[in-house]
Amino acid sequence: MGGVSLSYPETGRPPLGRLDDPAPHARLLSNGRYTVLVTGAGSGFSRWDGLALTAWSADRTEDAEGFFLYVRDLERGVFWSLGHQPVQRPAARYRVRYRPGMVTIARLDEGIEAALDVAVVADGD
Repeated sequence: MGGVSLSYPETGRPPLGRLDDPAPHARLLSNGRYTVLVTGAGSGFSRWDGLALTAWSADRTEDAEGFFLYVRDLERGVFWSLGHQPVQRPAARYRVRYRPGMVTIARLDEGIEAALDVAVVADGD
């Protein structure tokens, strides 16, 4: 299905003024009561039965709110978020894959590959 894959061999960084995701992609995943929205930058929101579980302003110029997961390289003393947001550390490789019922964010940093699969269970809250 659809996805975004980026690497920056010349500079190691995305072009100035751009997030790793070149277009404002987002996916809404829901089972009717529990809903998650995930953007290509790794931000988004979570709601259950209309109650916001995470803060989110839907500001596409910021795209920086939500629940975030981090990776730390203890040997090098560096860290990054699994999505581009909120740390905004350029990855050696960054890929977002949108499939029916799932969003996968995968990246390579400092020789460490990490992936996050986001899905909502159809028959549970």
